[in-house]
Amino acid sequence: MFLQCGYEPDEETGSEYVEYHFGSQVYSVPPNVEDIQVEILENGPVLAIMELYPDFPLYKDGEY
Repeated sequence: MFLQCGYEPDEETGSEYVEYHFGSQVYSVPPNVEDIQVEILENGPVLAIMELYPDFPLYKDGEY
């Protein structure tokens, strides 16, 4: 799925290496728990986006 991977020194953070991944395609997964679990099992990590409101820093626990 990845076209290429590479490692090189990260001058900003002082870390020895920073890892780059380049994907060959972009796709979406239906927004339900079962489909996301299957995606993770079959293809690894997923990326999710969440809209935050100005009161988010005040959140302590429970559902936001």
